[in-house]
Amino acid sequence: MARILQALFRSMIKPPTLETVTGKIAVVQEERFRLITDEGQGLILTLSHSASVTPEQLWDFHRRGLRVLVEYHGTPSMETGVATAVREM
Repeated sequence: MARILQALFRSMIKPPTLETVTGKIAVVQEERFRLITDEGQGLILTLSHSASVTPEQLWDFHRRGLRVLVEYHGTPSMETGVATAVREM
C-alpha cells in the first residue's frame, strides 16, 4: 500500500513544464509585464524571483523595443504565469 501511495504522490508532483514564446514587451509594472507575442496575443506574466533578468532589464527591453524570448510556466494572465527567463533576440 505504501508503494502505491508513493507512486501516486510522485505522479502528482511534476516539475512545471516550461513554455517559450517570442515577442515584445508592451508594459512593465514592477515584476509583472505584458508581452505581445509575434502572433499578436497579449500575455501577462510575473517575473520569477530567480529569473535571469531584473525588472529594470525588462523596462530596458521595453524602452528599446527589443524582441525577446521568454521562458515561462503556468498560465499567462493568471497568477500561475511565471517567467523564469527573458532574453534579447
